[in-house]
Amino acid sequence: MVVDEFHYILGDASFKSEVNLRLLDSLKEYPHITYLSATPILDQFIEQLDVLKGVVYYQLKWEEKETVEVIREKSPTPMAAGVGIVSMYKRGDYPVLLVDGKQVYSKECIIFLNSVTNILNIIKQCELSPEEVNIIVGASEDNNKLIKELGEGFNKGRIPLRGEKHKMFTFCTSTSYAGCDFYSECASTFVISDNRKLNTTIDIGTDLVQIAGRQRLESNPFRKRLYFIYNTGIEDIDDTTFE
Repeated sequence: MVVDEFHYILGDASFKSEVNLRLLDSLKEYPHITYLSATPILDQFIEQLDVLKGVVYYQLKWEEKETVEVIREKSPTPMAAGVGIVSMYKRGDYPVLLVDGKQVYSKECIIFLNSVTNILNIIKQCELSPEEVNIIVGASEDNNKLIKELGEGFNKGRIPLRGEKHKMFTFCTSTSYAGCDFYSECASTFVISDNRKLNTTIDIGTDLVQIAGRQRLESNPFRKRLYFIYNTGIEDIDDTTFE
């Protein structure tokens, strides 16, 4: 048995502990188990998990690595910033890069949040149509009901396969943080974190590492840049600590 993205055993413990414990209990019937992740848990936490005590630990060291630049912006109202991003795209004010002496425009964007309600509020405020937006959230009756309230034509979407067309706006919750691949030729990535929402305040550092690798096409020059918009409570960290 191979348990992929095993770091979520710890990362999701605050709100999915029962599911994690059922998984670990079911693994007892397998004589050989491999726990695998490109975003491993820190060693100090591995040693505290009974299920991982005494397990042989291998660490792969990559010789060639691509670095994703994180452009972070502190905002007292991250959701208003989300509305601003959508409005910017709607009026044709796209992010632009100079590639081989030519200007290349990002005419698609993928916005990661961890609140279905916030996603729907942005869609309503910006008056987006079903043709403009792809909503990728967890499969549940509650989510389906909320999306239907947007009006006719709105449905829970899916990640386009390689070669399929992307819509201008793709909104994703944590269901797309790990192991999901996007094949857009020009999409920019935005992460919006509101610390007043409990489910966006946990392990955002790990989430950024996961989200940074979702754009898979080397032909997309915007894949090496990620915009992180966030607010803080009492504490904040300096640039050096963040990097």
